[in-house]
Amino acid sequence: MSELDDPRRYEQFDCSDMAHLLAELPAQARRAWAEAQSWEIPPSLTRPRRVVVTGIGGSAIGGDVVAEVAATRTEVPV
Repeated sequence: MSELDDPRRYEQFDCSDMAHLLAELPAQARRAWAEAQSWEIPPSLTRPRRVVVTGIGGSAIGGDVVAEVAATRTEVPV
């Protein structure tokens, strides 16, 4: 058995409990979606001409996901 096969090895070095955070991500995304669906759009909100999403490193993937989804649903550039 390799050291990489031993879950205790990961626990030893996962000081931020990233494994737990990753396991919780699907439930967090479902909660966020449900909350977004219940939000009433204010009448004062107008259609954007463009959307900018920023991030550095791994956090930039959120912008990539938004851009891909938006490309299938709107003409507004992301």
